[in-house]
Amino acid sequence: MFFINKSFFIRVFLFVFLMPFNSYSGQNRLFPLDVVYSDVEELKIILVDKESQKLFLIENKKGVFESKMELKCSTGKNKGDKLLEGDSKTPEGVYTITGHFTKRHLSPVYGTRALTLDYPNYLDKAKGKNGYNIWIHGTDKEPLEERTTNGCVALANGDIDILSDYVEVDKTPVVIAEKTEFMGEESDYLKRKENFKVFFDSWIESAGEGSYHDYLRFYSKDYLPDLSWWEDWQKLKKAFKSISIKKKNLNIFRENDGLYTFWFDFFIEAEEVKSNILKRKLFVKSEKEGLKIIGDVYFEDSEDIVTAGRKIKDKVLYEKDIEELVGVWARAWSDKDIIAYGNCYSSDFYSEGMNKKKWLKYKDRLNKKYDYIKVEASNIQIEKKGRTVKAVFFQTYESSGFSTKGIKILMLKKEEGQWKIFKEIWKGNG
Repeated sequence: MFFINKSFFIRVFLFVFLMPFNSYSGQNRLFPLDVVYSDVEELKIILVDKESQKLFLIENKKGVFESKMELKCSTGKNKGDKLLEGDSKTPEGVYTITGHFTKRHLSPVYGTRALTLDYPNYLDKAKGKNGYNIWIHGTDKEPLEERTTNGCVALANGDIDILSDYVEVDKTPVVIAEKTEFMGEESDYLKRKENFKVFFDSWIESAGEGSYHDYLRFYSKDYLPDLSWWEDWQKLKKAFKSISIKKKNLNIFRENDGLYTFWFDFFIEAEEVKSNILKRKLFVKSEKEGLKIIGDVYFEDSEDIVTAGRKIKDKVLYEKDIEELVGVWARAWSDKDIIAYGNCYSSDFYSEGMNKKKWLKYKDRLNKKYDYIKVEASNIQIEKKGRTVKAVFFQTYESSGFSTKGIKILMLKKEEGQWKIFKEIWKGNG
């Protein structure tokens, strides 16, 4: 009798503790059909299965997906995809978590916390869907029952409290589907995603290096993308010796009706200067001619490519302007050209107890005192703070009567559209 009870206990123990990891495909590694591709170093993804009333939290690490959590959930009272406000249906698609609110900011019906979603998103609006306030939230009624909401995804309060520790606003994707499916073979998964990656890489290349027509061939004939930026982008490319678009963190999700959503980050790099990270979405459809883009938008908190490019241009060009000014300043000093030298200084220059007028008289006396002067500036370091710039460099000074080496600091600002020196500091070392 004791043997039977012990065996029964062991079977129950294994069932209870191993069930969460075996409930998808018989192993902890997953290949979700709704996540076509992901090259993010580490990303948590929420999957909502309306049929089974389950919420899955999976983790992607460099394209390998693992189960982290399986939770009971409650979706809309009525089955099917949400179409209209008040239809009590939960939408199906790929969404972004846009906000995180705790109990003190919520009505009691939402329980201990709520994660807001960006429904209706671009695709929803294109399909004519409406409604608002679709959230993942807690509940004021426990135990949790299936299909009780007006369209949201509800969890037990304890579950959403735990889930909230794993998600990030504007980063964690939420994929809601009628049925969540997983593939069993990694080889099938790898074959399926390659076509999408090739398409995306070719599109990125066309945006950075291609012609107007190269770029447009990736778009559906039924969709005209916003190309108001194209001319400015071409001008930006001509302003640099080298400029390129670098992609990162690509995620591809499956939607309904043969549609796919591409989430990705990218940045612009010009002459070793990088822009802020830009965040963008492509909505892609499988057509007879192949994959075609039917929507192209930025995340709400992201800059666009032209704004980012202009910021890089301002940064790169102001550094060139400063380097050029330091060169003009050093040559004018060496040539004893007091007029050209004076043009490098602002009208309100003040340093070592002298204003601009006294400073130039002092320098002119030194010019007449020595037979020759030679000034060289090297290892220039430039730092911009607000509207002023600090240029720090190693200065070598040699004349017929005196020579020295040390660190020179020039403080500059814009005056009538030109950079001018308004203060200088010398730190000689002999």
